[in-house]
Amino acid sequence: MPFGAGFSRRPACIKRMDVLKTVSGSGEDMNVGFNQNVSFNGEVYHAQTEDGGPANAVITTVLFKGGVIIASRRTNYSDIIRSDKRDLVVRQVMREQHDGLIDDLKAGRITAPPFVAPDQLR
Repeated sequence: MPFGAGFSRRPACIKRMDVLKTVSGSGEDMNVGFNQNVSFNGEVYHAQTEDGGPANAVITTVLFKGGVIIASRRTNYSDIIRSDKRDLVVRQVMREQHDGLIDDLKAGRITAPPFVAPDQLR
């Protein structure tokens, strides 16, 4: 199922701006990634996943609320740089990591810290 267990289509609460393509610059291919707005409990969150490419073999997923990072995950894949299946594996890990962070948000395993106005900090 493309949108997670139990879903045959994208849930209405998820607005997806997927961009998963391969780009080349220096002869090294990298996967661009995903950007997605997620509405949950009346709040809007933004999830972003990107591939650092072979020169920086790390997949990074960041979850924002109001422009503030509230959670992140990183997966190093330097051990498969020379694999002929690298692009396929990287895309799969990107998707799983991206969806996993959103699943954790919806399961209540990630909560945004309360907002504190700068004048209240001491």
